[in-house]
Amino acid sequence: MIRSAARFSCAGVLVAGLAAGLGAALGGCAGGGGAGSSPAGPMPTPDLSAPRLDLVPGGVAVVPLGSAQPDEDLRCVLEGGRAIPTRVVVIARAMPVAESRAGWLPDAGQWTSGSAVSQVRGAAEWAAVIETPADASGVWMDLAGRRVAVQWISDGRTLPRAPHADDDSPWKPARDPALPPSVVLSPRFAGEQRDPRTRWRWHLIADGLCPEDDPGRVPSASFESDEVEALARQNESRWRAVMLRIWGIDADLAWRLKRRLAAVVEFGDGQFAPAWPLDLADLEALASRLLDPLAKDPTIAAVAEAWLAAQPPAVAWIEDDGAILDASRTRVLATAAVVSVFDRATLAWAGVEGQTPELRELPPYRSLRLVVPPRVDPAVLFAPVEVHAGRWQRTLTAMSRPLPVEPPGTHLGPFAADLTLDAWQRGEVMEAAWPAACLLHKPAMPPGAEPPASRSRAWELYGECRVLGRNAEGLAEEVRVYFGPVERPVAVVRISELGESEFLPVGVGTTGVPELLPPATGAQVQRGADRWTFRLPLPPGAVEKDGLVRIGVVRMDAIGRRSSWPRAMLPWQDAPARGALDTRAWASPGEQPP
Repeated sequence: MIRSAARFSCAGVLVAGLAAGLGAALGGCAGGGGAGSSPAGPMPTPDLSAPRLDLVPGGVAVVPLGSAQPDEDLRCVLEGGRAIPTRVVVIARAMPVAESRAGWLPDAGQWTSGSAVSQVRGAAEWAAVIETPADASGVWMDLAGRRVAVQWISDGRTLPRAPHADDDSPWKPARDPALPPSVVLSPRFAGEQRDPRTRWRWHLIADGLCPEDDPGRVPSASFESDEVEALARQNESRWRAVMLRIWGIDADLAWRLKRRLAAVVEFGDGQFAPAWPLDLADLEALASRLLDPLAKDPTIAAVAEAWLAAQPPAVAWIEDDGAILDASRTRVLATAAVVSVFDRATLAWAGVEGQTPELRELPPYRSLRLVVPPRVDPAVLFAPVEVHAGRWQRTLTAMSRPLPVEPPGTHLGPFAADLTLDAWQRGEVMEAAWPAACLLHKPAMPPGAEPPASRSRAWELYGECRVLGRNAEGLAEEVRVYFGPVERPVAVVRISELGESEFLPVGVGTTGVPELLPPATGAQVQRGADRWTFRLPLPPGAVEKDGLVRIGVVRMDAIGRRSSWPRAMLPWQDAPARGALDTRAWASPGEQPP
């Protein structure tokens, strides 16, 4: 069933912001002014609110028409009365079910086309497919009896000249020199190829969005649908024309714009990931303004500079607030991370009230980890942390002292799903789709039982994981519990819902030869219809000499989605952050704190 054009305009099934405008301009392509209208005679005044089409002569143009079915014999006539071949198709984008595993980039979905709605699946719109002649000219075309503004743009073979940077190629890839070219082909980036609205950005990184016949062009994934492939090439041509126009005005501005449109950031340890803007409607509006045929060069340059200035120059988040303690071990030194999405180096720091922060240099498109000074007031449990990158500032909240463990126990939860690019940019944390939680407590000793010889064995981690469905693969769920500081873990325990528990090699996190725990010291697992639970006696050394426990928990559910406590993880992280807990606050009747 086809939904409203307004709904599609928000989702951006074709070109963000284009379908709604043309749908209004063409009146849905139904009724009066349809295929039966003649190009002869006076033409109606063009609707100035409708978007302009930027097309390459000799190419296949895909023009969105909205959700209402147009006439099958819809006609397109160029200025001057020349009719050109045109047909109508349905283009659809089918999205996976909501329970699928999320990645860093938004899911591109599956793009298809057909001659009828019944032939496609997902959110759909009608489109006119126009085979433009190589000698096409004029500033408008008659589409279904309505005049639409057209600008015929270069395919990139003829270059303008930047007056002060003639030797700088416009096809320089927007890729960090330290980024291996093979990384662009990895799954972390490849999703941008599978969306016809954004494949241009993948080429911007891989080969600078050079023309298709350029020897430097890197092959990209093609769409099975000819119409979807034509839409992808149309968007590539449009953004190629944008970059050429800016390069012809100011090569340095073109390079800065290119890097921000396709921003890739080094997150540390050689991990590169996209950090580019995701708002397709905003990008569509930017491209339209930068290709305005009536605007002069200074105006175009000002538009590009204004857009760059409006982009957030940095992103910050609390990476860990339990792994590092001060000398007295009574206060937590949180670790804040800040990423530059800016073309110049700046100073960065993280501070709290009453403390002097340490200033660090933050290079362009790089990240820093900043240890937050402790608060003067040790009684505060959670405190605001101000992270700065030059003039940019963001206030976060971090643990200031270890969380007291008191009867009946301390709740560890809710678990947070892995960060996506959108959530990371917005500073949002998404709870796991399937709930999970743990409880650190001291279970009651059976009457007459001797207390355990190990301090840690007096404590137990109880966990409960809801299971709301399983995929065809039938993946077995597992939980991994990390004890001790991130850099020097004391123990890593893997617990399977099938009843197995094992020590993983310390410091490896997810690989290596495990050591199977005997049932007497391993986790006790119980499975139910919609959940499974475990009870894990804390391994030796998990409770440190002064009663502190530093712990992080990761769950992998039956559909392959990861979630964690105490902080959401980046998709490429191997180990979670830690939460610091103080067991000295526990005191049962007649019992001394440990």
